[in-house]
Amino acid sequence: KMAFRPSMNPQDEYLLLDGTSTFSHGHIDGNSVPRLTWRNHLWIHESDYIKNTPRYHNGVVVTRDGVQEEPAPLTVLDYAADFRNAGFSRSTIDDFNGAAWSRTIAWKKGKYFLFLDTVKARTPGDYRLECRWRCPGEGSLKGNEYRVSQGDLSLFIRSADDASRSITHESDYSVNAGNYTPGGGRHGICYARTELPLQTNGKYTFANLLSVEGGSAAEKKELYRAGEGAYVIREGGAAGIIGIDPAFLAGKIATDAQLYTLDPTGLTMVNVTGFTYGDISIESPAPVHLTLDFQKLTGRLLVPEQAAGAFKIRGIMVSAARTGKETGEGIITLAPGSYAV
Repeated sequence: KMAFRPSMNPQDEYLLLDGTSTFSHGHIDGNSVPRLTWRNHLWIHESDYIKNTPRYHNGVVVTRDGVQEEPAPLTVLDYAADFRNAGFSRSTIDDFNGAAWSRTIAWKKGKYFLFLDTVKARTPGDYRLECRWRCPGEGSLKGNEYRVSQGDLSLFIRSADDASRSITHESDYSVNAGNYTPGGGRHGICYARTELPLQTNGKYTFANLLSVEGGSAAEKKELYRAGEGAYVIREGGAAGIIGIDPAFLAGKIATDAQLYTLDPTGLTMVNVTGFTYGDISIESPAPVHLTLDFQKLTGRLLVPEQAAGAFKIRGIMVSAARTGKETGEGIITLAPGSYAV
C-alpha cells in the first residue's frame, strides 16, 4: 500500500492506494483506492468485505472480447516522487485480461489529485473499459462533473475523456464506512464506461480530477484535455499542464520524462534521464525526478538508488557538498539522495 498525506492532521487529505490482489485478504483490488479522507470527512471507500471482485473497488475493470478475467495478483510501482508541494506515482498491473493498466497520480498537496488511468492493449480485441468511484453521500452528475456533498463541503470528480458516465445509488451497507453519518446512509457510484477496439499497443486513458471544495470561486478546479496525454488544470485565474507524453512539449522542451507539469511558476519532470530547456540541460545515468521554480530560480533533484552515478549538467548548480563531487567540466557524480539546485 502507498499513502498520500502531508501530515497526520485529519483536516488534511489522506489517500490510500492498494498494491496487491492476493494474500489472505483475497480481494481483487490491486491498484485501487480503498479510501480518501479530507477536511475530516470520508469521501471514497470500498464496498463491503464479501464483495471482492474489481467492480466493487475504486479502479478500472478490463473486459476483452466479452470475457473478464482476473488481473495479475501484484502491482508494479513504476515510480514515486515526493516534493515539498507535490507528489507523483505510477503503478501498473501488467496483465489484466490482455492489457496493462497503469494508474498515474499527480498530487498537488492541499489542492487536488489527478488520476490518469491508461489501459494499453497487449492483445488486440474488442475492449470494454470501466472506471468507478464509490462515494458516501448523495451524488449528482452535470456534464463532466460528478459532485457529492456532505454539509457545506463537496467532493468533485471532473473528467476529461469521452467515456459515458452515470450514477447509481445504493444503501450504505459497507462495513468500511463504519458509523459514518455525513453520507446520509447512502453512497453514489460514479461509473464511467467505454467500448472500443484496440490493436496491440493501442490505448485509452480515463482522466479524473479529484478535489474537495467549500463553494468559493477561488477553490474551483477545471480539467481539460489539451492533446495526446496532456491535460490543463485551471484553479481560479491560474492554469497549468500535466502530461504523460513528452511529445506534447516538442519545440519547447526536449525531454523523455514519463510525467511532467508546467505552468508559469515552474517545471517538474518525473522519471527523466534527459532534458533541454534553453540554456539548461541535464543527463542522468537512470531516471531521476526534478522540479524547477522559475520565480525563485531554485529547485530540487531527487536521485533514486539506481540512478546514482555521473550526471552531465549545464546551466544548473547542484548542491552536492556531502555526497557528490565534480569530476570535470559539466560532470558531477551524485549518490542517492535529495539535492537543492
